[in-house]
Amino acid sequence: MKMRAFFLVILAMACYASQNVIVDQKLRPIHPIAVTAIVTGTGCLISCLILAGRQVFGLPTVLPSGPQILFVIMAGLFVCAADISFFFGYKAGASLALATTAPITLPLFAWGFNYLFFSRRTPSLYELIGWVLAGAALTMVYLGRSEDLSR
Repeated sequence: MKMRAFFLVILAMACYASQNVIVDQKLRPIHPIAVTAIVTGTGCLISCLILAGRQVFGLPTVLPSGPQILFVIMAGLFVCAADISFFFGYKAGASLALATTAPITLPLFAWGFNYLFFSRRTPSLYELIGWVLAGAALTMVYLGRSEDLSR
C-alpha cells in the first residue's frame, strides 16, 4: 500500500470524526434534512471550485462518461441516503460512541454489496472472524452507553 493512500484514508477518518463531534455537540436540534442539504451543498461547492481550479491551471482531470455517469449518480444517492440516516440517527439519540464505532461494519456491508452486484467472491475465515468481532464491539458500545456521556 502506498503511504499517500494510507495517509488520505486516515485523514478522511479524522474529518469524519470531527464531523461526528460537531453533529453530536451542536447540530442535534437542527432537522436532519436541513443538515444534509447544507453539508451536501458545501461539498458540492468545494468540489466545483477545485474542478474549476484544475481547469484554470490545466491539470488533467478525468470526468465520468457514458455508463460511469450512472454509477456516479448511484454513489451520490447512497451517500445522500447514508447522510440522512446518519443525521436522523443522531436526532433519535444515537451517542457519539455509537456513531463513531458503527463504521467498523463497513467491510461487511461492502462485501455484501460487492457480492450481490459485482463479484461472487466468498469471504475468508479471517474476514468472517473480523465481522463477528466488529459486531461484538458495536453491540458492546451500544449496550454500554446507558446514558449519553458525550456532553
